[in-house]
Amino acid sequence: SSQSKSLTNIANIYTDRYNKEAFIFYDEANVLVDQTDDAETKGYVSSNTAGAYNKFNKPDKALFLLPAIKAWWL
Repeated sequence: SSQSKSLTNIANIYTDRYNKEAFIFYDEANVLVDQTDDAETKGYVSSNTAGAYNKFNKPDKALFLLPAIKAWWL
């Protein structure tokens, strides 16, 4: 959904500023996109969320998003 992409884009701005409040937006984007069958948007949200976890040095949390990212690329 476009709302999920917009929330993800806002979260990316917070992430670029190293502001952990980004995860509020990523979480909401993930809640919304999970209500759809849109694999492309799910992958977009998950990929960006995983990138943020890596940026905040939490790669273990990024691994949980791998299934959605794989579905996006397939």
